[in-house]
Amino acid sequence: MQVAEATKNEIEVDWEFHERQTEALDLLSLDEDLDLLYGGAKGGGKTVLGCRWMFIEAVAIIEQFGLEPTKYPIAIGFMGRKRGVDFTKTTLETWKREIPAAAYRINEQKHEIIIHETIKYHYGGFDDRANIEKFNSAEYCRAFLDQAEELSQDEVGMLGGAMRLKINGRQLKYKILMSANPAQCWLKREFVKNPDGRSEGTYFVPALPKDNPYLPTTYLAKLQKSYRHRPELLSAYLEGSWDALEGADIVIKDKWVRASHNKGFLNPPKRKIVAVDVARFGDDRTVIFYMEETNIADDDIYGHKDTHYTSGKVAAMANKHKDDDGNVPLIVIDGDGVGGPVADNLRAWGFKVIEIHSAAASDKPDDYYNLRAQMWWEAGEMFSDGDIVNEYEDEELDTELTIPKYSYRNGKILIESKEDIKKPERYGKSTDLGDCYVYGLYGLKFWRPPKKKKDGWRKKKRRSAMAA
Repeated sequence: MQVAEATKNEIEVDWEFHERQTEALDLLSLDEDLDLLYGGAKGGGKTVLGCRWMFIEAVAIIEQFGLEPTKYPIAIGFMGRKRGVDFTKTTLETWKREIPAAAYRINEQKHEIIIHETIKYHYGGFDDRANIEKFNSAEYCRAFLDQAEELSQDEVGMLGGAMRLKINGRQLKYKILMSANPAQCWLKREFVKNPDGRSEGTYFVPALPKDNPYLPTTYLAKLQKSYRHRPELLSAYLEGSWDALEGADIVIKDKWVRASHNKGFLNPPKRKIVAVDVARFGDDRTVIFYMEETNIADDDIYGHKDTHYTSGKVAAMANKHKDDDGNVPLIVIDGDGVGGPVADNLRAWGFKVIEIHSAAASDKPDDYYNLRAQMWWEAGEMFSDGDIVNEYEDEELDTELTIPKYSYRNGKILIESKEDIKKPERYGKSTDLGDCYVYGLYGLKFWRPPKKKKDGWRKKKRRSAMAA
């Protein structure tokens, strides 16, 4: 389907829509109040459709009512996401890329998109109290909610209460378009699995990458590679299955962890790591693991102590496991909070230290929201692929490895935060053992073979001038 629109300002667009997008547009053109969920697999062109549709509707309403530019444009709708910062970084950027720049301007202070100086859309996040309050008094007729699986039904309901716009005394039919990836949430109940949906004005159109001819030719292969160890994700993001994800939001599965204890090393281990997670709060624990490849061969776990005490403990563990040439293992440490001073001490003492900052950017920024997400996800891949051999059987460690959940933000993998995991309704405490082990697995990639000393080599003592 091709769409070309011309306005009084001679602004033209020439867009092509694939079959699924066309189906969604046909439903949105029905003369009735309706909510449409356009959702399913990744790469279905959901955000592009939402931005284009909102612009098309704005132009149509201008033409329908013969509206003229004015100092006070009429607010006809809202565009948003759960978090305003995510909308600005993603959806709004898609709008800028898709909509002709001469057709609109953005008032960043008021969070408004003004089209032809005639009508406008409010935009932002449901995390902004000003937006929520605006819904109580606003009168809209159009809305686009991107990544609606992040929103609660009550939040969308608040916006629905503002769908009462009249222009020149005429009540407009309201239409809400939502995009979403498959998730275990209210959208599945109300849209995907609702047999009475169409009679209630709720419509669902699946969005699949195979239906989108505008994707790069390598896109499907990339999805298959990225999620090769998670068949439920492939089912969701390739086929749009909303059932496959039930109970599938755990990063590392219990059966993978159990299987890691059933194998032994075939070769002597080469890479040796000391992994450290330093206690930051009173109920946290400092965890020190000495690892030979993926196997935990020694540990030291204790409650909250000062940084000098922990620095000494880590140094003692590293010195304890020197090789025959006197080389100490690589130290990998969580550098956030009080871990930073411990890392500084160890470096000052001559140890080689890799300092990890979980909130830092991933080295694969297109795939992971931050470094924490990359470390945990790659650990999950190692477990799934059978690359983990760990003779250290500890029930608490095994449990903690299976606690963190993942989700998506801005299309990137995001791992549940330590703070959320510690909430009483979740695990109730920090996953210190699991975090430390994951740091060690991640640190293995930074290990380099130590230089060996030559046979018979001895360091000669230098005689001082005074001794001479």
